[in-house]
Amino acid sequence: MLSISVAIAAMLATRIESTGYLVIPVKFADTKSKPALSRKQLEGLFFQRQIGVVDFYKESSYGKFDLSKTVIADEVTLPLAAGQYVSRGQPWERSAKGFFSHQRLADDLSPLICTKYDITKYFGVFIFPNAYDEVPQGGSGIDAKFLASSKSPILEKLAYVEPNTATPCFIVHEIGHHLNLSHVVMEGQKSLTASAMAFIGKSHPEVGTVTCDHIMWQKELLGWISPGECANVNSSGVQKVKLVARTQQGPGIKLVKVRLSPTQVVTAEAVLPFGVDALADLRLYGLLVTVIDEDKCKFENFGQLADECLPSTQISSSQLPVFKTGDQWVSRDRRARIKVDEVGKYSISLTVELS
Repeated sequence: MLSISVAIAAMLATRIESTGYLVIPVKFADTKSKPALSRKQLEGLFFQRQIGVVDFYKESSYGKFDLSKTVIADEVTLPLAAGQYVSRGQPWERSAKGFFSHQRLADDLSPLICTKYDITKYFGVFIFPNAYDEVPQGGSGIDAKFLASSKSPILEKLAYVEPNTATPCFIVHEIGHHLNLSHVVMEGQKSLTASAMAFIGKSHPEVGTVTCDHIMWQKELLGWISPGECANVNSSGVQKVKLVARTQQGPGIKLVKVRLSPTQVVTAEAVLPFGVDALADLRLYGLLVTVIDEDKCKFENFGQLADECLPSTQISSSQLPVFKTGDQWVSRDRRARIKVDEVGKYSISLTVELS
C-alpha cells in the first residue's frame, strides 16, 4: 500500500549515499582465545561472485541496491563478557538464550569504531561475534525504532549473525529487516515460502547456505521494479499475462497483482531456475501465488511470525506453494482465478480473471 511504500522510501532516503555495510568481527572480554571469522571468510560471505551478499542484492534489486562499497573493518574487543550482552526480556522471547541487546552492543561499539570510521557513509553496521556457545543462535537486523532509545549513532544500523549461522542466507535475511521487510510465512504455521525473508536455500560447499530471491511484492515496496513491470488487475474481466522470471534483469512483467479488498491483494510471480533462484536450487519451480494482507505485512508487526503472508493453497511444509502448467488457483470467495497456461524455461503464461 502507498503508506508502506512512503514509509520505506523515507527511511531509505536518509541513507541514499550509503552503498555498503561496515562489517566488524567482534571478540568479547571472556572469549579472547577464540578466533572470530577471518577477514578472508568475511570477504567471501560478502564478495564471492554470484553467491555472496553483494552480488545477491545487486541482482535482486536489478542494480538499485548496491553494497559494493562494503568495508571489512579490523577486529574489535568489547569490554564485557558475551553473556552480558544478551537480553532475555521483551521483545526477545523467541529464543531460550534470548537475543543480543542491540542498545548495549551499540553503546560499547560506538567509541571503538566511530573514531576510525565515518558510519554515516554506510547503510548499516554488521557485526560477527566470535562466541559460539555463550550467545543466541541466529541473527537480528531489527530496526532501532523497536528498541529502547540510545545516544549511540550506530544503533539503528546494527545487525548481527553468530558464527554458526554466518552464511549469505542469514546475512541477506537480516539486511532485509534493515530494509523494513517483514518475515514471509505460511498461514497458520511457521513453515515458509520461496522468499529471502524465509530460510529457503541450499548448502553451498564454499560459503554456506544460498538463499532464493525476495518476493516481488516486497521488491515493489522498495521501488526496485517500475510500474511497467507490474500488471495490476483491479476491475472485473479476463486478462492474459506473460510473466518473466522474477530474477530476470531488464524489462518484462515480473508481478501480477489482483486486488481483492482495500488491504488484501493476490500476487503472482514466476519462480524459475534462473539467477539466484537457480543457485538456491529450490527443486520445485513454477508460479508462486500468494494472498497478502498488507496490514499484517507492515514491518510494525515484525513479531507476528504467522499469517503475515498467506499462501493460496493447502500445501505440505515440505513443498513450495507453486503452480505448474494447467493448474488453477481460485480465491476463497471465488471472485478471482489465475490459470497457468504454460510454464516455460524463462517465463510463465497465465490467464487472470476477476469477477
